[in-house]
Amino acid sequence: MNKFLRTFVASAFAKNHRLKLIFVSILLLVVVIGLTALKNSEFIKVDTCLDSGGRFNYEQGLCEY
Repeated sequence: MNKFLRTFVASAFAKNHRLKLIFVSILLLVVVIGLTALKNSEFIKVDTCLDSGGRFNYEQGLCEY
């Protein structure tokens, strides 16, 4: 089954360069969104803490009131 899937995908990409471009574009978009979400998760945590009147302890990763 795995060999069939690889053969199918390889033949689809070989026949249609547009499909390859779309696939690579979507993959790149997913990677960029994922990296952005990881980078901003700490920012959002800190911002929420400060907005609620607390102070953020970076060593423990917790909001202290």
